Amino acid sequence: MACERDEHLEQAILARYVAIHRVPVKTRDFARGNLTTTALGYGFIFCLFVFFTDLPYFIEFWTRDYQEHNLKKACNSMLPESFRAPMLEGGPDKRAFDHGIRANYREVFGYNRKLWFLPIFS
Repeated sequence: MACERDEHLEQAILARYVAIHRVPVKTRDFARGNLTTTALGYGFIFCLFVFFTDLPYFIEFWTRDYQEHNLKKACNSMLPESFRAPMLEGGPDKRAFDHGIRANYREVFGYNRKLWFLPIFS
């Protein structure tokens, strides 16, 4: 009840202010708002444009690049060190950081599989 009275009081104060200062107030119904048919049409055309311009790259990524990405990720060759062999005491070693697929995933995600999908330190 108190909220209703406050809302009615606010409306009364606003109406009195508008009447005293002769503020022009124009209201629109729902059909004359921002979402007109023209704006929705242009928005739809823009969405189609973005979809069709991104479609070739999307297909290319999921057919070829994604498999290559997973292979590099599994062999730990995504780091900048993979482009130039790191210099170790025994000389340069191209596979210095490659511990194998399973060990690389354990190093990144931890040993507890239940925590792999949670953004916490494990």
